[in-house]
Amino acid sequence: DDRFGRGREDDSLYMKVEKEVLDVSLNSYLEQVGVPIAFLQLQWSLITLVVMERENRVKEMMLMMGLKEAAYWSSMFATEALGSAVLCFLLALASHGGGLFYGGGLADVFSLLFLYSLASISFLYFVASFFKSAH
Repeated sequence: DDRFGRGREDDSLYMKVEKEVLDVSLNSYLEQVGVPIAFLQLQWSLITLVVMERENRVKEMMLMMGLKEAAYWSSMFATEALGSAVLCFLLALASHGGGLFYGGGLADVFSLLFLYSLASISFLYFVASFFKSAH
């Protein structure tokens, strides 16, 4: 017996349970907190880009040159979506190799992350409208 009154067989069972609880809690933490944090750089750069273009009046100059507003916003969205697709693919590879998202395949994880990033891009265009300065 050890000083806590456990026998040798209880100690191994305790270690197995502790390991399983720790694995589940670490994976859950990384899935719920770590993955959205990975998108912070994308979100910060998107808001900064939109606000800086507004400060420099890039959109107005392009509209004066004949660019349609729908084409401008579509190209902005496509550019950000392409960048986020690369990030989502890397995150999906890392999470699939690391055993996160238990039961999800690589395509499933990529699809969910990519849909999350598309929703974030749309929301961030809305949020960027409230900022006057990029600094």
